Amino acid sequence: MSFRRLMAQGGYSTLPGMFKGFIFFGTVAVAALFMVYTQFLIKGLQENVKRDVRMWAKLWELAGAEDSSPRVNAVVFDEIIQKAYFPIIVTDRDRKPVLWARIPDVADNDTSRTAYARIVVEKDKMLHDNGETPVKWDDQIIQYILFDYPPLVKQLQVMPVIEIGVVGVFLIVGFVGFRNIQRAEQRNIWVGMAKETAHQLGTPISSLLGWLELMQDEIRAGRLASAADSPQGIAEVIQRMTNDVHRLDRVANRFGHIGSIPDTSRHDLNPLVEEVASYYSSRLPHGGKGVRITFEPGTDIYAKVNPELFTWVIENLIKNSLQACDSVTGEITLKTVKNKDGSVVVLTVTDNGSGIPAGVQKKVFDTGFSTKKRGWGLGLTLARRIVQEYHRGKIELRESVPHLRTTFQIALDYAPEDVAKG
Repeated sequence: MSFRRLMAQGGYSTLPGMFKGFIFFGTVAVAALFMVYTQFLIKGLQENVKRDVRMWAKLWELAGAEDSSPRVNAVVFDEIIQKAYFPIIVTDRDRKPVLWARIPDVADNDTSRTAYARIVVEKDKMLHDNGETPVKWDDQIIQYILFDYPPLVKQLQVMPVIEIGVVGVFLIVGFVGFRNIQRAEQRNIWVGMAKETAHQLGTPISSLLGWLELMQDEIRAGRLASAADSPQGIAEVIQRMTNDVHRLDRVANRFGHIGSIPDTSRHDLNPLVEEVASYYSSRLPHGGKGVRITFEPGTDIYAKVNPELFTWVIENLIKNSLQACDSVTGEITLKTVKNKDGSVVVLTVTDNGSGIPAGVQKKVFDTGFSTKKRGWGLGLTLARRIVQEYHRGKIELRESVPHLRTTFQIALDYAPEDVAKG
């Protein structure tokens, strides 16, 4: 699939997912390759040990066929058993240990009862794990050779577990790092866009305020008046324009806060919520005739907030609700309460709009995600950042039942009267 075709099918957002998949499956493939190669080495070393034991048993048989005196046994022990590179035990025909070497924590020349008891335990373990190799003279079994694999083989056997652990840690660190890089890039984009927006809005806003002030001076001087049949006086129009320009100035101020640590202080949340609810209620004919916005204030709803930023969050939630509601039967309810122990204040915004599909509810706060055809998917992301990063609170989608109820909730720590500004 070409890059252009991928973009046309939606996209660019799939590229990070493809990259994650490539890293994940590539890492798993490399880990699997190392594990297979490790198993190959282990198998090769084990076969070498088994071959050496069979060869030594055969040599012992050949030497015994020529001379079965104790001297031959001593030579075989000194030249073969003692020089073994892995644990080995030789028993008699009754499987009682008579010679041994390389047994952990037991000296080769130690014949004490404690050492012998340990040798018996090791012999039983070797017999269970690897079996025994008989030594025959004249078709009669006179001895058995038992062995264990050298420490290197045992260390290699542990390697797959270590490899899986290392790969797991690598994947976790890699994905966490990749996610943090993405978030850092998103933050930088947010900050850059916000600062540039504030900068670009600043000049025309200042100019508009200046022109409005000049027009007010003209009215006071009597050089500017309304027409006789004008439904509204020029002074009222200018006052409304001034209010809207001041609001635009507040919006620019909000963008200026992004990327810096805003000041927060103890505020009653009810007036802030009431202000935003009233603002949108007065403009409902433009956003959906028939939609009702109601506010149910609680008592003693105080928290440390930055009013400019917190009201921005409320505006985003109300705008989302207005876009989701039917223009005739829509209802939006804002409510503030305290939890049972009084440590948290809660604001809920509930509407009876189209709701959010269950399959995408976990994505509503993701950057770029939107259920609207022309949505940018930035409002809720910005709201979450303001609530969680700047106010140390929590914002979440509590529930969404299509055309019945969708509720967003903001929870902030209660601020008692002795809380200082900070």
